[in-house]
Amino acid sequence: MKGLLKSTATNRVLANVVLLSIVVAGVIAAMSMRREDMPYVKFDFIEAGIALPGADPQEVEDSISRRVEAAIDGLEGVDQYHTSSFEGYSSLFIEVAEGNDVEKVRDDVEEALMGIPNLPADARRPTVQIETDEDEVINLALYGDIPERQLKEWGERTRAELQRLPGLSQIVVGDTRPYEIQVEVMRERLLEHNLSLMEVRQAIQRSSYSVSAGSIESEGEEMRIRTQGSKETAKEFAGIVIKATPEGGLITLGQVAEVKDDFEGDPNYGRFNGQPAVLIEVYKAPNEDILDISQSVRDYAASKQSELPEGLHMEACFDESILVRGQLDMMYKNGLMGLGLVLIILWLFMNSRLSFWVAMGIPISICGALMILWLMGGTINQITLIAFIITLGIIVDDAIVVGEAIYFQRKQGKGPMQAAIEGVSEVGLPVIAAVLTTIIAFLPLAFVPGPMGKIMYWMPVVVIAALCVSLVES
Repeated sequence: MKGLLKSTATNRVLANVVLLSIVVAGVIAAMSMRREDMPYVKFDFIEAGIALPGADPQEVEDSISRRVEAAIDGLEGVDQYHTSSFEGYSSLFIEVAEGNDVEKVRDDVEEALMGIPNLPADARRPTVQIETDEDEVINLALYGDIPERQLKEWGERTRAELQRLPGLSQIVVGDTRPYEIQVEVMRERLLEHNLSLMEVRQAIQRSSYSVSAGSIESEGEEMRIRTQGSKETAKEFAGIVIKATPEGGLITLGQVAEVKDDFEGDPNYGRFNGQPAVLIEVYKAPNEDILDISQSVRDYAASKQSELPEGLHMEACFDESILVRGQLDMMYKNGLMGLGLVLIILWLFMNSRLSFWVAMGIPISICGALMILWLMGGTINQITLIAFIITLGIIVDDAIVVGEAIYFQRKQGKGPMQAAIEGVSEVGLPVIAAVLTTIIAFLPLAFVPGPMGKIMYWMPVVVIAALCVSLVES
């Protein structure tokens, strides 16, 4: 062992190049890695459903859910499953057996559901999808005492403008009701014009969809023919012709009914700061950075405030990036505090040169761990930041032991090179054993099964990487 230590200790160029390479690679990794709330995990779960409009839960259970269970039972790759029956909908949740390809199981499930015989005629096509972890980053609240339609229109406009910003791709407008055209037929007017409710219904159906009429081909040109019959506004619906009179006049929907633009369902009670509101929810795609998204949304809100109409306000809220920023700040502060304490205490009891190199174990180990994390496809998130904070307290332990052994040899009158070799030889194996025991303690976390295991996997990766780099550095 002494021969190996002597050859490496005398090769200063190699030592400096290795340490400099670790620092540079760590800085590049820190600048390149994405930052997110939690590690992106593709769960081994499949969700499926079949809609049966108008059916009560018992009817859904008897006519759909039980047949779904019979089709799924015994399917390869399915560990366990359960169905739930609701009004108008049957839901299926599947946990994929470990070691199976989730995509293949999803295809098998879809094929099995599509092949269920004797489903009710009104049953919709089955929907099958792999459950994903939607990472919501920040919300943008639009609120004010203005009409609901105007509030919804500003929400859609804001969503479209946010969608055009770089780094933002998944944006949803929440707390809004779908548009609806309400037609309230007056009985007296029907009698006046000798019309039935069925005639009104058929007229609306005939005038509310588009029809393709094929195409016309000519030399060097092809024209597609399509009748645009769909209506979008109450004014357009009011103009629908129901019947022609013998005198040549026309009876329109607006003459027999009150037609107005409205919204589906009950009034919206979403509020923010005591006023009606809509929330624009911003989510993070796997390749996007949570801090960049948060900052972009906040900058947009600040710049847009002056363009809003009177009575409408915009405010960023529910920002999940605050947790990541807080942990990053904690890691910076703890790292600087540990660096300072190591420098001061070792300088008091040993010497300045030794205290400097022992303290350097903190930034060098963190840089090395960042480099390894980056190469393994990891990200900066709450789990990895917790792991870095944990390692801050233990990564200099081996360097302190080695440094103290060298200092003792120097006090015995030996030269710097000899003291270094003798000191490391004396405590080298115990230090390696101490680091290995810590690694062994964290290693089982890398093999925890299930979704939680996929999330916790990155904690031992960071801890073990930092400890190994710390051992090399010391």
